[in-house]
Amino acid sequence: MSDKVMHILAYLGLVFLVWLAINPYERVRWNQPKVWMVLAVIVLYGIMDEVLQGWMGRSADEMDFLADIFGSLLGLGILSIFSFWPALLLIAAIFIFCISNLARIDLLNDQPFLNTGFHFLGYAFFTLVWIQYIGRTSYKNTRWEGLQWIGIAMTGPFGLLIAVKLTELLFDRRIWAIDCALACFAIVCSILFSWSVFRCSETYRSILFVRLPTS
Repeated sequence: MSDKVMHILAYLGLVFLVWLAINPYERVRWNQPKVWMVLAVIVLYGIMDEVLQGWMGRSADEMDFLADIFGSLLGLGILSIFSFWPALLLIAAIFIFCISNLARIDLLNDQPFLNTGFHFLGYAFFTLVWIQYIGRTSYKNTRWEGLQWIGIAMTGPFGLLIAVKLTELLFDRRIWAIDCALACFAIVCSILFSWSVFRCSETYRSILFVRLPTS
């Protein structure tokens, strides 16, 4: 992968984690001082990151620093438009798309498990975030049962998988059947795991809060 893309992704994730630690469930409002404090800390960290590379036998690169700033502003921009869960959903999709289409993990012949492992963990994480998202938005009143919920839970991750694999053809990438199979397996496992957990919690709550007859 291009090192500039790596810098953008790294600082996109970093600014999201910093905002998660400070104020996770509110959008970024640029008239608040803490937003500019976060940006200042990220900028200072980016400067130190480049300067300290001289101690490690590398050289500072102004373009890398600009990529850091772009990734930070992109993250704050996403957080200013979306709330926490849809922002996390979008950022997870960006990481999966970029690593699938712009990285060449499949060329690491001595470590083939990295590409397959990424597909499993990446799509499992995205599926869990998607389930949290639909549980807090338009389908928050949907009961955790039946094929309707399972179908809704499958639309997001399988839609992303199809979109990513179709765009891989535009990037002249080879679509590996094992990667697709592991991604599908991760999606199904995450959905079944979440469904079983929520079903058990509903059963527990129904038993715990049952009204006992009064004497």
